[in-house]
Amino acid sequence: MNSLLVMSMEAATQVTPFARLCQAAHLLGRVCNHVNRHVSPGDADIHFSEAAQLSRALLALNAMLYEEMLQLQDSHKHTLFSARALAYTALSILYDVHSCVEGDEIECIGSSRGLRLDLQQQAIDGVKQLLRDVYGFAVEIERFVFSNSLTKVSPLVLACLHTISGTFAWYHRENGSEAHLASLDYMRGVIKSLEPQWAVAGKKALDRHFWRAWVESRSKEFAISCIAAP
Repeated sequence: MNSLLVMSMEAATQVTPFARLCQAAHLLGRVCNHVNRHVSPGDADIHFSEAAQLSRALLALNAMLYEEMLQLQDSHKHTLFSARALAYTALSILYDVHSCVEGDEIECIGSSRGLRLDLQQQAIDGVKQLLRDVYGFAVEIERFVFSNSLTKVSPLVLACLHTISGTFAWYHRENGSEAHLASLDYMRGVIKSLEPQWAVAGKKALDRHFWRAWVESRSKEFAISCIAAP
């Protein structure tokens, strides 16, 4: 699999939102397969190279989707929400796994050590950018819902909104940042606004106990890697 997967057609070629959704879903499936694979030390180089390729493919798809979204009328921007949400979700899963690495794991990967650490840094930087991107995505969703019909927003957007909300909660827990808390509260508000159409959106959105449990369930190594201690 390589990053050309999402760039196999001419840039000017018009494709339907469903085709973009299929591309995003395919990459999400590849990411899920990647992160659930048990890799032997001998296959580590291939595994880490695949992670880098998946990241490039998803970033390329995200850039393409954003540019296509800008060409749409406001009343039609929602047609790319699902594809963008799945691509963001895939990046979140990929970065979550590769931003966490324990000391003994680094020592065990031998010749792949440099590649592994490079990938870890890319993932840490990617998470920070993803927070900004999905926050902006949430703003777009809120504006669309305000000006158009809530029924046009797919439930597929909820996965990335919930995941990134949890990451904001984690940052706040680790460094006490009021900015991250404000971002979390905003994200929760957007999720809650989708409840009239999708009941699952509101079940946990306003429950801070849920977010506290979510943060505690996540890997401690990710917090140590991504967030400077207070």
